Amino acid sequence: MKLPEEMSLAELAEMEQWAPDLAAFAKLTLATTFDQFVDALNQDIDQGVRLMEDDPGVRINDGEDRLTADLLTFLTGRGYDVTHDEKIGGHCDLVVKHRRQSFRWLGEAKVHKNDYGYLRQGFDQLCTRYARGTPDSPQGGLIIYIRQPKASSVVSTWRSKLTGAGLEEFAHRDCSRRPGLSFFSCHTHKTSGLPYTVRHIGVVLHFNPEDRR
Repeated sequence: MKLPEEMSLAELAEMEQWAPDLAAFAKLTLATTFDQFVDALNQDIDQGVRLMEDDPGVRINDGEDRLTADLLTFLTGRGYDVTHDEKIGGHCDLVVKHRRQSFRWLGEAKVHKNDYGYLRQGFDQLCTRYARGTPDSPQGGLIIYIRQPKASSVVSTWRSKLTGAGLEEFAHRDCSRRPGLSFFSCHTHKTSGLPYTVRHIGVVLHFNPEDRR
């Protein structure tokens, strides 16, 4: 087998099982379609989320902006052009762009407060205020920071509520990258009239160790 430094970018892109970091970088660099761009991005978002989940105690008092700053820093280090609070129809939490292509992914982040109306507000902000639903930006994300126990139940309940929200041409499907903690929805974007896909990402930040009692 070749050493990584001897491989082409195309060969590195096929190394996800053995060298996921190198594979993600290669996929991003080689991306010529939005689907290729967002595939690399979702892989990197998940790794950034896992790092946050590894140490929820230090984030126990962090708000949405501070938590999202962790993701921004991580994604910037991965080679994306990332901004926070950029003015795009409003102040969007996370704007991720490809450095060579015109692709753009928008993310809205919410700390779940046992109020699914607050998550719906975030979804509506993303889909009706920030995103235009155009071909170079046909997908976005709703990042849900969950400090309650049983995060998968929060994601499942939110999915059920969104399913009954009456969105035009609404459909949803499982996300194999984070089963039970993430899913995809798609509906007709009111502005563009094109399909718009949202990845709903539950971030597990519950922290209540029982050995302290």
